[in-house]
Amino acid sequence: FFERGSDRAYITGVLLGGDGKPVEARLFTVAFDQVNPANSTILGSLELPSKLVRGLRVRNARVLLGMGEAGIGIVDSFLPNKTYLVESLAANPSLPLLDVATQDATAGDAGVLVGVGGEFNVSGNRLVTAEANGSGGFYVFRQDKSGLRQLSSLDLPGTRVSLQGRFAYVA
Repeated sequence: FFERGSDRAYITGVLLGGDGKPVEARLFTVAFDQVNPANSTILGSLELPSKLVRGLRVRNARVLLGMGEAGIGIVDSFLPNKTYLVESLAANPSLPLLDVATQDATAGDAGVLVGVGGEFNVSGNRLVTAEANGSGGFYVFRQDKSGLRQLSSLDLPGTRVSLQGRFAYVA
């Protein structure tokens, strides 16, 4: 996003407790000054209903988040200083959601979203969930006029997901 010499960035942040475990998660909106980075400004901060947030995707005025135990989150960012959580849905079976991806949908069509997750050691920066029957990890969601709902899941934990055409790539 560009606005008179400044780039807008959305940044997820997690506050860790003394034991190295997540305590609080936030989404920050920052305006970076291209000419003088020292003039960068935090435009807003949104406290999220989870202790962990990791992956995010931005498209127009919508931010998709992998919000840990709170699942997938959709944030309205039309006004950068007044972002708010529009909708969220926890994954079932319940594993912390770590990343999200989406495909472009034409106007009026339902959007398909995918998410991937598992138990994550933040201080060690590694996934600790092993693949097991019934564990979940990879999820397919649909967002349409009736809201956000989960369509299916696979027992495939991961930390990152990319969606290209009809294929999802999980790491």
